[in-house]
Amino acid sequence: MIAIGRCIKAGFNCSGVEITNSRYDAVIDCGKDKLLRIQIKGTGIGSLSFTGGGRSGQQISRIVKQRTYKYTKEDCDLILGIDSNNGDCYIIPIRDIRNFGTTKALSKLQKYKENWKLLQEMV
Repeated sequence: MIAIGRCIKAGFNCSGVEITNSRYDAVIDCGKDKLLRIQIKGTGIGSLSFTGGGRSGQQISRIVKQRTYKYTKEDCDLILGIDSNNGDCYIIPIRDIRNFGTTKALSKLQKYKENWKLLQEMV
């Protein structure tokens, strides 16, 4: 809810997605029949993960095949990271995480911190 509220406050029409196993959590209506798919990732440990699927049954059955995957442009258009310690937003176009590992320290993501201009460029 914080991420969606921050998007709206920044001037974007944003709504949450209510599909439990969707690969994105929210959409921004850009008009002209275009939606941006947003994967929201929260963190309180100083690094941001670019993976999903870790909770897809692993906690229920230990014999289930690993379902963790790194997000790609087929999954979403951007990662919106939220630092739960202070509410800072990190707006990261999905194309930029290609060269990242599966996690990255927030200290190495400073060019994305509160950089709503990146989101405006995508709209």
